[in-house]
Amino acid sequence: MSNKQIGERIADLRTDHDMQQGELAKILGIDRSALSRIEKGHRSIREDELLCIARHFRVTTDYLLGNDSPPQAVNESYYTSREKELLRKYRAISRENKNLLDALLDSFYRSNSTDGEKPQNR
Repeated sequence: MSNKQIGERIADLRTDHDMQQGELAKILGIDRSALSRIEKGHRSIREDELLCIARHFRVTTDYLLGNDSPPQAVNESYYTSREKELLRKYRAISRENKNLLDALLDSFYRSNSTDGEKPQNR
């Protein structure tokens, strides 16, 4: 897996946990700009940084390096098979495409909410 792909995986974990770059950088003991370079693939991640990220987000280093599946949900039986498939596909696309998809979903959600319909949970 390339530095860029590793960086995207780290950025995805960070944003999935609603964490700012500065917060994770502080945990790693590095500057925010160094973390930014890691996430963009412009700087290789050191072993100690990789281990720290894995511990913090409770994932394996193999997952961060692309040699393992994404972390499993705590209770997978909660999700329908369709929801699991959508999540698998979402995790596989680039960060740029995730941002586009998020914006599209937000637009649909707002449109549905303003039509007087209550959004469905399941």
